[in-house]
Amino acid sequence: MLLAYLALMITGSWLNMIGGVMSLVIKDFDQQNVVSKDHVVRSIKRIPQHHMRGLRYVVYDKARFFQRSYEDIRSVNYQVLGTYNNLPNNFICIFKFSTVKEFEHILYHEVGHHVYQHVLTPKLRRQWVYELVNIYPGFISNYATKSPEEDFCECYAYFYTLPSRLQKFGVKYKFINAL
Repeated sequence: MLLAYLALMITGSWLNMIGGVMSLVIKDFDQQNVVSKDHVVRSIKRIPQHHMRGLRYVVYDKARFFQRSYEDIRSVNYQVLGTYNNLPNNFICIFKFSTVKEFEHILYHEVGHHVYQHVLTPKLRRQWVYELVNIYPGFISNYATKSPEEDFCECYAYFYTLPSRLQKFGVKYKFINAL
């Protein structure tokens, strides 16, 4: 969990979390009325600090500014509810949610991408792909069938939002719990 000495400073629509090796900016969640900034912070505090290392921003982006391509306007995918991007900085954009549960699932799913790409070692990623996905088939959601990384991210989200459901997948629950 985040260290106890984590300092929180709210300035307008920005929430800066500074402490230890973590510096995370949470932005524009005051532009919606489903979850409070405090709930966003509480949701993030549930995640182990080392899973968040290197993540710089969590942004509410209703206008999908960060998803736009100025070369091809058709590239905006309005079906996507959130994204994880690692260029130029590691950041999460959440575009749309209707309930607190949906917000939490999107947040934890996108953090799962960060964990998969930056926390898991190559050996652990291979273990997920070749042992957990191929040897122990079964997916927690339809979206998890898209790729091993999406399977990991969906399992990561369920670990925080509905752990009893993920526990039915035994080894996948144990894998994420051990991180």
